[in-house]
Amino acid sequence: MIKVYSKSGNAVLIDESLEIQRGGEGAIIKIDDKKVAKIYHSGISGISEFAYNHLKVLPQNIFVIPHELFYSQLGEIVGFSMEYLSSEFLPISNLFNKNFCDKHLITNNFKLKIAKQLINSIEIAHQHQIVVGDFNQFNLLFSLSGDVKCIDTDSYQTPSAPHSGRLLDEIRDYLYHGIVSKNSDYFALSVILFYLFTFAHPFKGISQKVKKMQDRMILKLPIFADEIIKPKVYTPIIWKNLQLKFERFYFGGERFLLDLVDAQQVSTTKKTTTVHISYDDLYVKQFLNHAEIIDIEFISNKGYAETTENFILFSASDKGNLHDFITLKKAEFDAIFLATTAFFAKKGNNLVRVEKNGTLNKISNFEFSGSSRNVQYDDIFLVVGNNEMYELSLNQVFNTSMQTKRTEVFSENMWAIPNIAQNTGGNYRLFYHTGTNLANVKIPIIPKQLKQIGNIGIVQYIENNEIKNQYFQINGLKFELASSINLPEFMHFSYQKRDKDSGFIYEPTDNAILIRRSQNFEVISTIQTELVSATSKLFHTLSGLVCLSDGELYLLNKK
Repeated sequence: MIKVYSKSGNAVLIDESLEIQRGGEGAIIKIDDKKVAKIYHSGISGISEFAYNHLKVLPQNIFVIPHELFYSQLGEIVGFSMEYLSSEFLPISNLFNKNFCDKHLITNNFKLKIAKQLINSIEIAHQHQIVVGDFNQFNLLFSLSGDVKCIDTDSYQTPSAPHSGRLLDEIRDYLYHGIVSKNSDYFALSVILFYLFTFAHPFKGISQKVKKMQDRMILKLPIFADEIIKPKVYTPIIWKNLQLKFERFYFGGERFLLDLVDAQQVSTTKKTTTVHISYDDLYVKQFLNHAEIIDIEFISNKGYAETTENFILFSASDKGNLHDFITLKKAEFDAIFLATTAFFAKKGNNLVRVEKNGTLNKISNFEFSGSSRNVQYDDIFLVVGNNEMYELSLNQVFNTSMQTKRTEVFSENMWAIPNIAQNTGGNYRLFYHTGTNLANVKIPIIPKQLKQIGNIGIVQYIENNEIKNQYFQINGLKFELASSINLPEFMHFSYQKRDKDSGFIYEPTDNAILIRRSQNFEVISTIQTELVSATSKLFHTLSGLVCLSDGELYLLNKK
């Protein structure tokens, strides 16, 4: 227990075993279902009473502000309490991801709703002489119902407390020397809104002459400049007047509060795609070309495609072809899970095995909780929620009973991004399948996103105010980053295991698939095809390489 004191001198006990997350300044610890505490690390100079009193003017429907200050026995401020946000709130960076937006049917109209709240948050803060400073995509949260929350408010600049100057590089205004001010907030807001509507940072893309993002900001070379090679995911702004305002920012160097006066709601229509799939060295088959596919998931011998209305299950055992297994209506099923021996589905709180004739066999010794998070590691299905963790062995079903292992955990320090990361007292861990059971390994970074296949993965984290996307592998109980390879984005790779310690990684890029050795992550071959982009999802199966690209489903095989 950590003992802190209120302003009136009353002792408050904080249970440090209920730590949810930890950052560079402090730990976030659960107090109850409505409140958490932020306790500063030793040596960190936190919020002052003057700043605390100034932040009280901010509306709590948008800003997560300190509620009550906590003091040490010597009277120093060591933390504060604040609103506990449920797991329904996600970093706004998710809305920069086309796959996420496709899966959750995120429209420009939804993004307009989010954008208006972001603009409003800056306007309100400035009305009260408060400068946000680090207005980045990880400090801005949203829910799928369209609500926005601004966090990390104790770092805001107030008339009595200057900003620390620590900003994420992506939103730092290098044209004006990175100085924190109202104008720098306008620039940060512009970056977030541009990213929101285009799926690309305004200074991403490739310049043959200027490599660093901060230099391009200074030289006024945004992504829409003629000489910039644009990523395929980049979607130009559809509202002419809003685009002109971005040009005033990035070409003209102006700084002002953006508005969406001319950005009207738009009707959504399904994009039609004409694809030429004749290659000298590649066999390509397209499936479900008349369906609106929003997601896919495959393992070695089976998979499914998710459309707006159905889950379409496939066998992927035959080289060069996918075979329909069965179609399930999404109105009746919540999710599909894959095992080498069978398909499973979530139906309400029940886990059911799906037979080819449509018969459902309910697993009798397990039920989902209402707030569970689910991640699969090969044949082990991990379910976390209500302070319980279940390991379900999907290939070990006897009649209607599945082999399970239940462990009591503090489930709120475990989150799926999309694989599970766990914070235990400031030490972050990830889970992996050893080949026989599920184990965990300590990692030296705080992950923002995490994707694994076996002992290979990609992790996104922040180092020295810069976002890093890097491969890693787990050797025994050792986590090893491939720090020499900085990926431009977090991507959905695939992995073909060849033996116990090695295999091939298939990495989607614009107009090509890179093939890397898993031992050293070096590129050994390239498959050229305009069907793929850096946002494509790849899965290695017995049928070939399954690819979801821009809503289209392909099966690729080399000739």
